[in-house]
Amino acid sequence: MNLKDYLRKLTSSILAAPHDRRSPLATNDSLQHIRSKSLSANEMLVPRHSTTALMCEPIFTGNSGTAKWYRDGIEVANVTSSSNAVLLNRSYHSEQPVPDVGFLIITNISMGDQGEYWCRRDDTGQISESVRLVIAYVDQFPSDSRPVFRPARPSLGQRVTADCPPTRAIPSPTVTWILNGEALDRSSRRVSVASNGTLVISRFSVQDIGLYECVVSNFAGRTSAKIFLDAKRLMDGRFEEIIDTSMFTKTCQNLFQNGVLWFLIGCLATSCVVLIYLICAMLFLRPGNRNRITLRPALFLRAHPSLAPGFRKVIAPTPDLYTGGRRPPQQQQNTQQLL
Repeated sequence: MNLKDYLRKLTSSILAAPHDRRSPLATNDSLQHIRSKSLSANEMLVPRHSTTALMCEPIFTGNSGTAKWYRDGIEVANVTSSSNAVLLNRSYHSEQPVPDVGFLIITNISMGDQGEYWCRRDDTGQISESVRLVIAYVDQFPSDSRPVFRPARPSLGQRVTADCPPTRAIPSPTVTWILNGEALDRSSRRVSVASNGTLVISRFSVQDIGLYECVVSNFAGRTSAKIFLDAKRLMDGRFEEIIDTSMFTKTCQNLFQNGVLWFLIGCLATSCVVLIYLICAMLFLRPGNRNRITLRPALFLRAHPSLAPGFRKVIAPTPDLYTGGRRPPQQQQNTQQLL
């Protein structure tokens, strides 16, 4: 690997170096590699309070010479092909040394360090590639800030929304909600988080009571705020509950509509049966029909036993009524012969 490739590889990473021990931000004990995100070919996104190094390229690629570093057109440092410079002569200490080849080292990066950087060689006037430094950060919530729930004390069954306290961050942060120390369960449709980070609980229940923590974070940092959410209670200590009548109303409407539909279907079926009955009556009871058929089922089958096989019976004639208990002479004679 030649020197140019080595320098490219070295400057592609962002270093989080310890700051001056007198600084309140000096909390690290050693260098740590911090993630960086390149916004474009000449833009670099670096976390606030971190350390980075910019290379004077392609001016110093093995040739000796001197150059000056500029930020937004203002001279900020002098370097050579064998020495580096620290911006504004800030304190810099690193267990991972940076090669002395004309780097501009920026420590404890702040918002004031944001801008466009480039270097120019003194003897030839050659200008290097420019790099625009963009600071990534997340502003901390004030110590007294809390997530905002609407309503502040919901009733059971009520719809609840919540938002984190306002803050500024670059790049756009992600919002995470934590309930009682665990990530909020979003498997059910009852709980959801909108694209802007708003927490939505469609029907508040007892299991939603607890300590909520709102976390706003990106790769440059995080901040959080907490609040305890309780349900509204009645005088006797029981929870106040709001019944969602919309679902009940819809159910009743559906049942009513279905009932009316089936009633109309029943009326139509009954009308068809009656119509068929009347048509049959008109056909079977036409004038001049010798064998007039009755529409009463029992008499109809009795008159036409062939229509009901298996139920055919011999029907005995009805005995005559006699006055005085006497029978006609012919019937008496027949009876004596039988005896």
